Amino acid sequence: MAKVCSVPDPQNWEIPYDTKDYSKAFEKQDKLFDKLEKDPFAMYGEYMDKKTKGGVVGKLLRFGVGDGYAVYLVMKAKPLTVMHIPYSDAYMASGILLRGLRLSDIR
Repeated sequence: MAKVCSVPDPQNWEIPYDTKDYSKAFEKQDKLFDKLEKDPFAMYGEYMDKKTKGGVVGKLLRFGVGDGYAVYLVMKAKPLTVMHIPYSDAYMASGILLRGLRLSDIR
C-alpha cells in the first residue's frame, strides 16, 4: 500500500492563471522536469529517504490520465511513499490505484 505525501514545493510548478503566454510557463515546467529526471535528490533530497537511495527512491512514476499523465516521485521505499508532481495539467492518479500500489509493482 502506498501513501501519498506532500512537501513544501520550493520549485513552484504552478502556472499562473493570468498568464498571457502559456508557452513560456510550460517551458519553465519543462526545465524543472528535466532537472527532476536528471537528479531528483537535488530537488527534493531533504524530504527523501537517503538510506535507500539508489533503489526505487527517486524513481518517477507516470500513470496515464485523460490526455496526459499523472506524475509521482518515490520518496520512501518502506512504507512506500510517493509525492505528486504537478507537471503540465497536474493530473492525479486515482486514490484506489495509489493505495493498491506495491513496491514490487515499481521495481
